[in-house]
Amino acid sequence: MEALNWLPFAAPLDELSGILLTHAHIDHVGYLPRLVSLGYRRPVYATEATCALLKLVLPDSARLQEQDAAYANKRGYSRHKPALPLCTSADAEQALELLHPVPFDRPTPMNGLSATWRPAGHLLGSAILEVKFDGRASGRRLVVSGDLGRYNSEVMKPPATVAAADVLLVESTYGDRSHADDSIAAGLAEVLNRAANTKGIVLIPAFAVGRTQQVLYHIRKLQEARLAPDLPVYIDSPMAVDASDLYCKFGDDHNLNVNLLMDHNACPLRCRDTHFVRDVADSKALNRMPGPAVIISASGMLSGGRILHHLKWRLPDARNAVLFVGYQAKGTRGRAC
Repeated sequence: MEALNWLPFAAPLDELSGILLTHAHIDHVGYLPRLVSLGYRRPVYATEATCALLKLVLPDSARLQEQDAAYANKRGYSRHKPALPLCTSADAEQALELLHPVPFDRPTPMNGLSATWRPAGHLLGSAILEVKFDGRASGRRLVVSGDLGRYNSEVMKPPATVAAADVLLVESTYGDRSHADDSIAAGLAEVLNRAANTKGIVLIPAFAVGRTQQVLYHIRKLQEARLAPDLPVYIDSPMAVDASDLYCKFGDDHNLNVNLLMDHNACPLRCRDTHFVRDVADSKALNRMPGPAVIISASGMLSGGRILHHLKWRLPDARNAVLFVGYQAKGTRGRAC
């Protein structure tokens, strides 16, 4: 999987007049700094919330690339000498300079076409792309779904309806299955109550942007209904607290009643006893912490990040639990579990 990122890009960069983004999850935007390192300097279009999230995820991704390469060189386990990051922090910062924020539901003209970003209900700023072509293909319409949210989500608003398309390109992570109707509340409450009884630690691998906020919302809702104990919840991600603030800033994207001036004790994106962990030393200190407690940490598919260290310390103890709350792509450690 990693080797695919090092292959030559599929199209000559000088033939690209722009890049249109659907949303800010790293599997959709993580290659941008790599394109910059290869010489791309044209515009990158995305919604305002997506641009704000990119300022969090791209530098973080590049920093992890650099740290992983440095660690591989230190330990000498890389097949390449020296091990190199796919992109650098400088590449990420330069990629951010190419961003052009666009509004929802308003056509944006560009190079013989116009593009409209429709709400997709997947993540802050996430969009369905509706592209109309001028010239020889005048009037033809391409619709790109991006990642679509659910229609019954308590956190995000439902995807917009697009009435027509000449060509429809649909993201298909779940294209071959139906989502189970299992109750999120019931399953989560069972795990939290078990941890309280066993004095165990619940480890939740989750992306810092989007899924972490959803998990916090559902835990808080259970606590308010007295269906789950007020366990301390540790968000071991420097990015998650910043992402939570963006949920307050871009309140029109979701269903939650939050704002930047809200009392932290009343915020639905915080549990009753919430701790945001930024410092590496504080993250390591969690390894010695007794249960019961919840630790939410990235990455969501166990492909790297602090969650791996927590797994190393906590997995051997049968009192503890690992709760997967998102899709696990083929080839990832999460999928292997």
